[in-house]
Amino acid sequence: MIFPEGTCTNRSCLITYKPGAFIPAVPVQPVVIKYPNKMDTITWTWQGPGAFKILWLTLCQLHNEFIIEFLPVYTPSEEEKNNPALFAHNVRRLMAKALDIPITDYSFEDCQLAMAEGQLRLPVDTCLLEFAKLVRRLGLKPQNVEKVLQEFGNRARKMEGEKLGLEDFAHYLDVPVSDMLRDIFSLFNE
Repeated sequence: MIFPEGTCTNRSCLITYKPGAFIPAVPVQPVVIKYPNKMDTITWTWQGPGAFKILWLTLCQLHNEFIIEFLPVYTPSEEEKNNPALFAHNVRRLMAKALDIPITDYSFEDCQLAMAEGQLRLPVDTCLLEFAKLVRRLGLKPQNVEKVLQEFGNRARKMEGEKLGLEDFAHYLDVPVSDMLRDIFSLFNE
């Protein structure tokens, strides 16, 4: 069993699937699980109640119902076989339709930046839903983004109160100034 999101969510939408399970380019068996209970004691997220409290609340209910639905086997097209991200996106869309919930480009990497320690940490109310899309459009690798942004933050702190601008940010990331870069810079310029 593979959980392609790579993290815990609150079941209000499906976040970006990791492409790893889709790299072999073979048919997959999508399975969705629905929890119709009125009191949600199944969802666990980093900002919610702890795992043991969730477990305790679940065990205290007289009846816990869940529905497992096996969707039709999804066979990738030739284009999807060559593009695991597209394959993952299309399977996610199919599963979201079965669950009757939306999809979003929010990703595990967004969670990492939101939970980062120190001055790199983004404000809780900052909208990160498009961060993965921005990173892709800038051509940055998600696994390196936190390191690069941390280095940028360290460099900025060494300047003792001086503020670095968008051009400095672009130069440091070695990308041209663009609307996408302006958007990502604005997240860290609050």
